[in-house]
Amino acid sequence: MICSRAADVPLLVTADFENGGPGMRINGSFALPSMLPQGGGTDFPPTMAFGAIGDERFAYEYGRITAREARASGVHFLFSPVLDVNSNPDNPVIATRAFGGDPDLVARMGAAFIRGARDGGAFTTGKHFPGTATPRPTRTSGSPSWTPIVSAWMNSSSPRSRLRSTKGSTRS
Repeated sequence: MICSRAADVPLLVTADFENGGPGMRINGSFALPSMLPQGGGTDFPPTMAFGAIGDERFAYEYGRITAREARASGVHFLFSPVLDVNSNPDNPVIATRAFGGDPDLVARMGAAFIRGARDGGAFTTGKHFPGTATPRPTRTSGSPSWTPIVSAWMNSSSPRSRLRSTKGSTRS
């Protein structure tokens, strides 16, 4: 925050707070040279736990609290929430970072998180369009093919179309 006050142009501070903000990234940090602990924030369960509950109120509060704690630490813009659909059990990259494997659930919970974060004072960006959990190598080249994934997300029943109406979010 001191840097923002000293800057000629206001700074826009971003952080990858996909699993609860300061509790995810700042806990366990220490100030030099005193080595005093710097606190942190709320430790949330993995995002999939909110999907397992299935209640948008909890996803909303997850977003709101994350945003409030991020803003208290000087962060304006969250690289969050993870909006991947955990649809490929052979790919462990997303796993519990996603709200779940059902596109409708991911859309509902993601939109609730975004509303909460907006109400908590932060900007958001949904990660990782079109999806980290789904690409599979093609038979011919061995390289991942995004075509079916992009087609699915462009479909009117996709989470993308539902999230499009949620103000205050961009996509990465």
